[in-house]
Amino acid sequence: MNTWKKLKQIDWTQLQHLGIIGFLGLFWIPILKWFFLFYLIGFIQLFKGMKEAEKESNIKNLNNYYLTFFLSQLNPFVFFPATLQGLGQIVILLKNISGFPDRDNYQNKTDFILPFQGQWFVANGSSTKKNSHSWDILTQRYAYDFIIVDPNKKSFEQEGKSLSDYYCYEKEVLAPADGRVVTVSDRVKDYTGVGDLSLDWKTRDFRGNFVIIQHADKEFSFIAHFKSGSIRVQKGQQVRQGEVIGLCGNSGHSTEPHIHFHIQDNANLWIATGLPIRFKKVLVTLDGEESMVRMHDFIEKNEKVENLA
Repeated sequence: MNTWKKLKQIDWTQLQHLGIIGFLGLFWIPILKWFFLFYLIGFIQLFKGMKEAEKESNIKNLNNYYLTFFLSQLNPFVFFPATLQGLGQIVILLKNISGFPDRDNYQNKTDFILPFQGQWFVANGSSTKKNSHSWDILTQRYAYDFIIVDPNKKSFEQEGKSLSDYYCYEKEVLAPADGRVVTVSDRVKDYTGVGDLSLDWKTRDFRGNFVIIQHADKEFSFIAHFKSGSIRVQKGQQVRQGEVIGLCGNSGHSTEPHIHFHIQDNANLWIATGLPIRFKKVLVTLDGEESMVRMHDFIEKNEKVENLA
């Protein structure tokens, strides 16, 4: 295989985070400006891939997503954390040079439950690369996005133009396990421009409002996009599994209300490695309405899931 074919097969989107370092070169360290090429190539490839997805799945308004995503790079509240995330990716790669934790070699120290009551839908997330929506963002490799859907798999009533149209908006978010709260951030307004796949490019934090809880040595949960002002815990507070810690919202980079949830090996999001999650006891319902109980096992995208006592 020649060099050109090899280059064409590279998934440049996974290197796009390095491109953000190029912005530093534009202002301070000239040699770093070449990293900006990663950003441009990755963005072009991402745009091409999303266009193909739009054609295949009839997803509309992706242009809104792209436009607001690009505009967000001009927002210093997004730019600087994104730079930290890009640099952190390098640290994580070096940390795991001998191999990353995966579903075959990592066993959770903690018995986790789903961070909600009742049945929710796994909109994104997996324990494998195939169904992961964030595999190449190393901290969020095993991250999940949860929403509530109706029998037609719609996540909203009416036209979905208002936050209150979404079934999961303002639903209670639960602590996934006993632990100590190490970080709370609750200063971001909910994005009200829902229904068109746009992002809040003017947000003060693309993570939205979030809570980080330490459950064991090198095992932390990260839960994000809480409703503004709804978080009920404070830094240093001990929480119990199933305790209400806030309400589901649409803060930060979120196209609609949902719960973002993942486990990481460090309290610092930027340098933490994402960990696969085996849930304690979950009732899983598939498309054909066939249900099964999974104990100390993984869940996958497109499944309806709920905790069992």
